[in-house]
Order: sequence, then structure tokens, then C-alpha cells
Amino acid sequence: MAKMMNVVKTIVAGCIVEYSGFRIIQKGDGPQVRAAKKQCSTIGRKLTNHRTMQHSLYLLMATNFKPTDFFLTLTFDDFHLPPKRAGVMAAVQSFIKLLRKYRVLRGQDVRYIYCIENKHGSGRYHVHMVLNATEKDVETICSLWSCGTVDWEYIGWSKERGKLKQRGEKQGECYKILARYMTKEVQPVGARNYSHSQNLKRPTVTVTFMSEPEAERQKLMEIPKGCQQMSFTDYRNEWGRFWSVSYFRGAVPAVERRKNSGLYGGEDRVIYRGNL
Repeated sequence: MAKMMNVVKTIVAGCIVEYSGFRIIQKGDGPQVRAAKKQCSTIGRKLTNHRTMQHSLYLLMATNFKPTDFFLTLTFDDFHLPPKRAGVMAAVQSFIKLLRKYRVLRGQDVRYIYCIENKHGSGRYHVHMVLNATEKDVETICSLWSCGTVDWEYIGWSKERGKLKQRGEKQGECYKILARYMTKEVQPVGARNYSHSQNLKRPTVTVTFMSEPEAERQKLMEIPKGCQQMSFTDYRNEWGRFWSVSYFRGAVPAVERRKNSGLYGGEDRVIYRGNL
């Protein structure tokens, strides 16, 4: 019997780890075997299309930000509302410039991802931003936005009635939820769906070829102790197979999560510095 060879892809994005693999078509495979393997690899490509914008943002976010970093919504009052998208970008860059000046004096960096939206609700321009947090400087961060209101939450926790609630049922799901939320609008031709700082790290992607016994020995589909499973797929037919598993490293027990250790509640309101 011919040795079964697998293509195994490993993606490490901060606290998120993904493994996926499928059997490759080899010389000597008959038409029936080739068709079976091709069916599995096709299903695998559809399920793990890592070139999609939403999934790319999800991995980029997980690589560079912790659940305790900030998720901001920046809005404009009537006086500062730009008529065009270019004006919104200028306002955001001005905000980032001020924040960078503030942090550089303290030896701190600025890492961010933001998107501009105006196609839902009242149709007003607003900005969603993921921003790295340093200490408990939320008031300082918000005070640097002088165009309207700032509503802030944590990446991993949303604010509801003055209390912090975990975003998503599983730890690490917050990145996927926010990536989906920040890419929900189709942008104009030539406009990017999101922008980010140049100092962000990229997820580590490794592709290897290994035999079926070797893949089994490495136990790639098993979730390591202390980690929480994010997703799991194992599709098989007579000759082919596609499998995929992802997990969140450093999972915290539910009892500890409820304590919200180290989180800053702040006031249950937006911070406003614009004109009336």
C-alpha cells in the first residue's frame, strides 16, 4: 500500500494556534483515489481559506493584542463631522500622532488597527479601533480625541450596564467576533477595509509534509493541557482526509475569569470632548 503523505499547515498567532492537514495526490494514485483526495482538499480549502480578509484580521489581531487591550469607537459631533472619508482618516491620524507623542515620553509604543464605517445606522462616519493598552490610561487615551465621543471596551470584555462581560462563549473568540464586526461593511473601490500600524507582527505560518504515521505520532489534533479548543473538523472518505483544529493557549478557569483580575471598570459612559 502506498504511503499516505499529508500537507500540514501550522499557524501561530499569539495566543491562537491552528493546525490543518490533508492527504496529497501522489504518482500512482488511480482515478478513484485521486477523486477522493481531491474532494477532501477542496473542502479543506473552503474551510481554511486564510487569505480571506476577515480571517487575516482575526489572526493579525490575535498576534498583536491581548484580551485586556482596548476596543474603541470614535464618533464625530455635528461640528467636526467630515464630509468625506479622507477627512475621517486625517482626524484619526491626528489622534494617533498625539497618542504617540504622549507614549514616547514614557517609553511606550502604539499599536493599532482601525476601520472607518458609515453604511449603517444613521450613516454618519465613525471609527472602530483596536489599541494596545498601557497601565490604566483609558481617560488619557479618550481625552486625545477632540472630535466627539469615545466609547471604550476591552477586546475580551464588553461593557453592559456598568459591568464587564466576556465577549464570546470561549476565550479567544473575542478576536473572531471583533474581526467579523470590523469587516461587516463593503468599502469603496480602492479603499482599504482596515488600516494598522507598521509595527505589528505577522502570524507565523509553517507548511510541512509528513507521512500519516508521523502525523499521528505528533498528536497534532490533540489539545494541549491548559488550552481551550476553538474549532475542530475531521472529514474523511475512503481515501482522503481533511482535518483542522485550533485552540487558545493560556486559558483561564471560569472562576478566575469572573474576578476580572486587573481589569479597570471605569465609568459606564462615553467620554465627550467635542462641541455642542
